Amino acid sequence: MRCSSRPRACDARPRPSPWPGAAHATELEGTVRLTATRTLADEWVAHQLAPLRMRHPRITVELLTTDRNLSLARHEVDVALRLARPAEGDLVIRRVATMANAFYATTAQGTADRLERERQFVAFGRDSTVPEAVWMREHVEGPVAFRSNSLVGQKSAALAGLGIALLPCYLGDREPGLRRLALDRPPPAREIWLVVNRTHARVPHIRAVAQALAEAFERCQLLFAGGLPIAGALIPEIAQTPAAQMRCC
Repeated sequence: MRCSSRPRACDARPRPSPWPGAAHATELEGTVRLTATRTLADEWVAHQLAPLRMRHPRITVELLTTDRNLSLARHEVDVALRLARPAEGDLVIRRVATMANAFYATTAQGTADRLERERQFVAFGRDSTVPEAVWMREHVEGPVAFRSNSLVGQKSAALAGLGIALLPCYLGDREPGLRRLALDRPPPAREIWLVVNRTHARVPHIRAVAQALAEAFERCQLLFAGGLPIAGALIPEIAQTPAAQMRCC
């Protein structure tokens, strides 16, 4: 899978913070409300907060997932991870990842070959308006054995052998029971944006959470861009990356 720019392998070197006034504080305290999509929140964000906790044990992160975008301007949340760049508002915005998608099927012997041959799919709900659902309706032909608006539900169905699922690579590539299929050209990658109200970006404990998330995404660029192992073999351009540098989750 090719992306518009080559993702970087994990790099532990410190980088300057993009957040205003990002001086390191030793004793930070407070609650930070963070919002993200349910799949990103449950399957990735929650796993990335341990370094922050070790650095700042008095910071509490409240991770919120809803069916609507919680407002930074109305102070419903302090930090947001968005799949679309906000068009307005006095915000500090940083693109932190390119999120690629791919087709996945169970690794169970014989089942994946049959599913690929029969082109039997796991899909989104019929009325779903997320870009990947719209793309599948327009570009993918084949019987649908299972539908769900939950990406975790779709992953579980693919693991059970119900069909081929279109999943974000950060979700599918971390699952040893799934293998990526070179079935069709997947939909265009999407960007993940880290967003903070400009005023909140200067609050030390909020700034610390935003910086910790930016660092976590930096470590996982390859995972999100779909550059981790495919069916047991690394894509050529990262074949020389040391295994120790690949750990991010």
